Amino acid sequence: MKNENEWLNVCNLTKKGVYNFYTKNDSILKYIYRTVELGSTPIGLVPLGLKNDKLYNKDVSYTVKGHFEYKKNLQTILKKLEL
Repeated sequence: MKNENEWLNVCNLTKKGVYNFYTKNDSILKYIYRTVELGSTPIGLVPLGLKNDKLYNKDVSYTVKGHFEYKKNLQTILKKLEL
């Protein structure tokens, strides 16, 4: 979702909010996505810069060392964040 209003609508539709897990270690998003999308910054690489009480940006760089590590580390991430 590239539109800020879309993100805010999704946040308001959920009971517990939206979690944006991101890691600075994701080379696929950092280099390939940016090249294909002409320099646009992808979700998952940085925090979302939106103000909403139901949007939670969580840096998971401590656990996720690359693009394909989200799935195998999901339980660890959720446990550390007490979700």
